[in-house]
Amino acid sequence: LQTQGIVTRVNAMPDPQTRLVNISVKIKGAGALVPGTQVRGFIQVKHASSWVVPSSAVLQDEHGSYIFQDDHGQAHRVDVSARVDGPLTGISGKFDPDLPVVVLGNYELHDGMALREDGQ
Repeated sequence: LQTQGIVTRVNAMPDPQTRLVNISVKIKGAGALVPGTQVRGFIQVKHASSWVVPSSAVLQDEHGSYIFQDDHGQAHRVDVSARVDGPLTGISGKFDPDLPVVVLGNYELHDGMALREDGQ
């Protein structure tokens, strides 16, 4: 049986016994496989250049993925494409790499809202 699938999860740490990194794959036509069946897979990866941000910085709504940047004390919403999931997410889009990215409390923001630094 030869089929295709999509990697849905990559463990952050290698398995201490096997020293391999475990992954989860959603396989097309997986109904033909019995649980516990050994399979061999080949992973094809795309090469992409992305900026990496904490995953908590990337939000989602009906329009897609977005981040907020601190534009001189004001929240600026920027639509992005999220490339990787986990504790860090690769993003691309029309954001300013010189402006800070809001990581905490961003889910409460609206475009143009005044920002303050943590503890102020």
